[in-house]
Amino acid sequence: MEKSDITLKADDVPKKYAVCYNHECPRAGECLHHLCYTVLPKGEDVRLCVLPQAWQGNECRQFAKAQPVRLAWGMSRLFHDVPKWQATVIRHELMQLFSSERTYFRYRRGEFLITPGLQSRVADIFRKYGYTTERQYDQTKLAFYFDVPGFGSYHAYTSKRTNKKLREHQ
Repeated sequence: MEKSDITLKADDVPKKYAVCYNHECPRAGECLHHLCYTVLPKGEDVRLCVLPQAWQGNECRQFAKAQPVRLAWGMSRLFHDVPKWQATVIRHELMQLFSSERTYFRYRRGEFLITPGLQSRVADIFRKYGYTTERQYDQTKLAFYFDVPGFGSYHAYTSKRTNKKLREHQ
């Protein structure tokens, strides 16, 4: 089950995610980097940060929308409505998308987070073969997506606590 009123807590922010302390930025109220800064404990002294140089012209090169997205893990139910002969063809395209057979099966088992971008590309492959219904993943959760290495992976040491919290359904 997914919650629609997501609240960001300090423990949710991966250590490798840069925060932005620029309160005067015109987009601070809608930026995930700034939202992360506002939830950090007052006693924290050291953190990666977005520098003022990121702001050029009327745009911040590091801007990330502070909006929860649907994150997914596991793909064992993707082919529930696909005949076996066609599933084989689609599976081969998915293996190319995920770069190898081994990596595809790791995503299939739920070892890695399927980002909204990957979910869109998976849907594009199924649409190519005439399947327009939304694909069903093993687990989904509405949460903030931090685009840092290891986020959402069972194997990432640096974000282990965050990843465990993401998978816990409330």
